[in-house]
Amino acid sequence: MYRAEAGGGTVCADQARVLARLTAAELDTAQLVLRLTGDTVPHPLAWGALWRGVQAVLPGTAL
Repeated sequence: MYRAEAGGGTVCADQARVLARLTAAELDTAQLVLRLTGDTVPHPLAWGALWRGVQAVLPGTAL
């Protein structure tokens, strides 16, 4: 699950790209570089979304 701020509230979706499109979020180049440099991304960086302003809802937390 992912969340983002839009229209003065929090919106959620199961895909980060949906929220990125909804909020016109820009690509987070640092996250992209992390994914392109190797096979695995170290924890906790693996939970980051590829777009600025879109955050993953971590396991064990609530929306």
